[in-house]
Amino acid sequence: MDIKVLLNDHLKHFKAAPFLFIGSGFSRRYLGLEDWKGLLQRFCKDNISSFDYYYSKANSNLAMTASLMSKDFSETWWKSDKFKSSRESYSEYGKMTRESSPLKYEISKYLSDINVLENKELQQELIDFKNVVVDGIITTNWDNLLEILFPDYDVYVGQSDLINSNVQEIGEIYKIHGSVNDFNSLVLTDEDYHDFNSKNPYLAAKLLSIFMEHPIIFIGYSISDSNIREILKSISQCISESGLKRMENSIFLVEPLFNVEEDTLEKSYINIDNHNLPITHIKAKNYSDIYIPLQSYKRKLSVKQLKQIKSQLYEIVKTNDPNERIALIDIDQDTNFADVDFVLGVGIKSFHEKGLIGIDREDIIEDIVLNNRDFDPIDMVNISLPIILKYQYRTPFFKYLREGNYFNDNDSIIENTPAKLKDNLERVSSELNNYGTRKLLERNPDLEYEYNLRNPNSLRAKISRDGKDSIDLNRLKDLLVENYEDYCSNCLENGNASNYRTIVRIYDWLKYTQN
Repeated sequence: MDIKVLLNDHLKHFKAAPFLFIGSGFSRRYLGLEDWKGLLQRFCKDNISSFDYYYSKANSNLAMTASLMSKDFSETWWKSDKFKSSRESYSEYGKMTRESSPLKYEISKYLSDINVLENKELQQELIDFKNVVVDGIITTNWDNLLEILFPDYDVYVGQSDLINSNVQEIGEIYKIHGSVNDFNSLVLTDEDYHDFNSKNPYLAAKLLSIFMEHPIIFIGYSISDSNIREILKSISQCISESGLKRMENSIFLVEPLFNVEEDTLEKSYINIDNHNLPITHIKAKNYSDIYIPLQSYKRKLSVKQLKQIKSQLYEIVKTNDPNERIALIDIDQDTNFADVDFVLGVGIKSFHEKGLIGIDREDIIEDIVLNNRDFDPIDMVNISLPIILKYQYRTPFFKYLREGNYFNDNDSIIENTPAKLKDNLERVSSELNNYGTRKLLERNPDLEYEYNLRNPNSLRAKISRDGKDSIDLNRLKDLLVENYEDYCSNCLENGNASNYRTIVRIYDWLKYTQN
């Protein structure tokens, strides 16, 4: 059975690109992580009582097991010499706001330090996965693998972030169970799950349009997984029988094959509140056979352009006030609209050939590396960058602050700098002391930066230990210039494109934050 052909035949009937729903099996497959039970066992071992003690006391309920564990783990974490380095490296004690915080902190440290398995077949699957065309990803995973694979996607952490935000439903990752980047956000304990479930109806309402308008592909879940069942239950309670009927061909669930059986794609059912919800059940040995059909969707506009357009139209509809950001352009009366797919003008009044709103992070990277775009720094700071940073906060911008005279004599920022830039001023410097950098210096205190793209943390570590002046800006600039064409043509080795963007940000910060 050719899964690629069958799946492609199923998906071609949908006008919208899929949404992926990614579960823990995805991280187990590519990162070799334990399941939830195994993860809790890891943090019981040699730290507190045996896992079986807590598991039996919780009547085999893993969330309750985590609650019982976290109480004893907190006592150990605050007092034991084993966690002395954690306590010393973690200075923001105000964030230890709950009894479960120390356990969540150590779990986050552990998950942040995991690398992709060294398996050529699995690595090829991830290469194919990076090229899928999807409108977004919903996940219950805590690790950062999805952000690494889709660095240009915006990330929303936790239910509240998703519920309270103006999501665009394109180019976004919804981490509904939290993220290692905010350890207190992890949905781990019984109390966390009670809080999560109490908000499930709000989450379901937010996700309803996604489920109604897109094919949904579950990867890394079992058909009996409680996470799937609870979310589908909440969604089914929001829609009518006719709505459920519309969804019957749009839900796909992928499970791996570990034996000699043939790949299969067949109809199955999930019973939700006495309703049998049809799903398409896919079993496959090689997930590339699933990912490759997901690359076939064609877009007339990039994800970035679609997000900008949706955001601007949302603001106009919400406020009914374009604030002179929209210019209406007459269309020739002789235009044959039958030949037009879609026409939309979004621009800023009285701007040159390319509207400032059309500038993106890649344009800025080019300007910083090659210094060839001749952007007006005042317009960049006041118009373009506040929009770009809203969606791509890892965009460099210090060049335009310096050239636009936004620095005072003492190198502080002048008062009328836009708030969105002020919010991001400390981001690059704060990353100099992130967990990865600290661990690198602990393992290699004599480390030197070798001016390559492989590990930006070594550049951060060098600056953190020896100061800004320890970096040869000319060599760093040469590195970026030499690799620019490969970066633009997507020819850099796996992961190095993201590293390239990180080094551009650091270079921009180093060069333009000091006279």
